[in-house]
Amino acid sequence: MKKASWMIVNVVVCIGLFFLVLNVHGSAYKVPALQSYTEFMMRNQTVFMAVTFLLTLLLYVVYFQIQSRLRRDPQIVLFRSFRMDRLSSKQFLLLLAMGIAGCTFSIGLVLIDWIEAHMAAIPALVGNLMHADSIVYVIIGAGVIAPAFEEILFRGIVFNQLRTIMNTSLALLIQALLYAAVQPGLEVALIGFGSGLIYGMLYVRMQSIWAPITVQVVAMSSIFLAKYAGLFEWADRLGQTALIVITLISLLFLFGASWRVWTRGARSSETGATKRPSAPTGA
Repeated sequence: MKKASWMIVNVVVCIGLFFLVLNVHGSAYKVPALQSYTEFMMRNQTVFMAVTFLLTLLLYVVYFQIQSRLRRDPQIVLFRSFRMDRLSSKQFLLLLAMGIAGCTFSIGLVLIDWIEAHMAAIPALVGNLMHADSIVYVIIGAGVIAPAFEEILFRGIVFNQLRTIMNTSLALLIQALLYAAVQPGLEVALIGFGSGLIYGMLYVRMQSIWAPITVQVVAMSSIFLAKYAGLFEWADRLGQTALIVITLISLLFLFGASWRVWTRGARSSETGATKRPSAPTGA
């Protein structure tokens, strides 16, 4: 019971801190003295995201440190609460391929007419994030910092907290649902649920937060670079049939590769359960 209570507290606090920082940072727009800052952030949404995520991560470090001191347990440290094992060259190449597949899948979602007509939030999201003073801001904010933060929060903290009181499969499902719940809109949430399952599976089998981070960073950065370079327009000229085929092949590759990692991973989930660092569960 005590372990479950600490799990709930940690998950609620960590997700709550994110929304707290998001709202407080957003309220800075109302401060007259910060007009220049506000104007810059309004032109560069990805920079706003990056600052919000970095501030939240700093609070996570402080929160874990407070727990460590209160409970007199030096093992309660944010970056010890999840695995960060070094990836092998073979693993990295697979993750790189998965990231590229994630990019081509996303391009298809943006350009397929039926999706644009019935799930407009998906193509709109890419377009909105591209509005910035520089593509560098987009890549750093939405292509690197945002993916890394999401993985630390949902796969690093939330998932590992859930695993302290339930089996891995159930924890995978719940963390994917929570990940989907914070996405902007139902359409994006559906994609987020599937992505959350894939990222969780990669983390479990490869025993490293760098696995899902690599896929996310490669996919997101490639999407924005492709948009900036005009590759979306080139892909659109391929026609709807070709786009649908490319999108389906990309999706099948993503799930196929994830399933292969899950069933044939070099490290078993049992090894991960016994070797992963202790999370601040309160046990």
